[in-house]
Amino acid sequence: YLWIGTLGGVSRFNGTSFDNFSKQDGLHNNQVNSIYQLNNQSIALGAIGGLSIFDGHTFETILFPEAQRTAQVNHMYEDGENRLWVGTEKGLLCLKNGTWISLEHISDFPGNTHIKRIAPTSNGLLIACKEGICALREEDCSWELKDTQLGASIMDFYQSGSQWWIATIGKGLIIYDQKELQSFGPEEGLRSRNISGIESDGKGGAWLKSRDGLFHFDGKSMFSEYSDKEGLSTSDVRALCVDKQGILWLGTNGGGLQKFTGESFRYYTTEQGLSGNIVMSVVMEQDSTWWFSTYDNGITRKRGEEWTSF
Repeated sequence: YLWIGTLGGVSRFNGTSFDNFSKQDGLHNNQVNSIYQLNNQSIALGAIGGLSIFDGHTFETILFPEAQRTAQVNHMYEDGENRLWVGTEKGLLCLKNGTWISLEHISDFPGNTHIKRIAPTSNGLLIACKEGICALREEDCSWELKDTQLGASIMDFYQSGSQWWIATIGKGLIIYDQKELQSFGPEEGLRSRNISGIESDGKGGAWLKSRDGLFHFDGKSMFSEYSDKEGLSTSDVRALCVDKQGILWLGTNGGGLQKFTGESFRYYTTEQGLSGNIVMSVVMEQDSTWWFSTYDNGITRKRGEEWTSF
């Protein structure tokens, strides 16, 4: 199934038709902003104040503890012990067997911090929070804040070997090797300090998106830049996805969808069948079916040369 969170509930698409769910069907809140498939194949839907767990038939509501009752879910991750870690704008939560686990035993744990992203490491979790990069170590139940003077808003991160590549607003690209942080900005060859997303190129490097254009990082120290001068329809890039052939697909703000082979750009807009020219996300299924969500005009499916809008 394809699950789509909206301000009016959640929709499930089976390839032919949609099933729509709202509070009338048992959903905790109609504003669904985070969706995660659990290890048992149930679907966790994050909304303000709590979760809705869908087992394929019914919804179970699990409200947040009182201190986070008005918090919005930003990210979720379930580990190998079936603990669901929930990052909210008011702190980190952990759910086990339907019950919230206290995190007070973790030394130096900040209770009320804005959690942006959660990712597993070899010995715990790497967490992007308002204060900086945090590492939660499993073996000694400790929480280590890596940089309290980051001065940047963390937007996305990606693991490359033993390193973490972190996209930020304010400090460009940051590389963290689990010992120290190194930042890349204009002085290091990356023109923009405001990087909103990162995607592996499958060749040891990464693509970086921003409102200042598209950038490529070779994985070492070199950056290449692509903007309207190089053929982008607009420099405001909102979504990235690399397909199985290594071709980059981009969603833009007003310029529709673009396909980059490494040599040239190809454009797709409403004239080719896209439902809208502000493309917020790009997703490829295993069978190479593409899905594109737009800002104000629904979603589009591309299957071969056939375009279908919903």
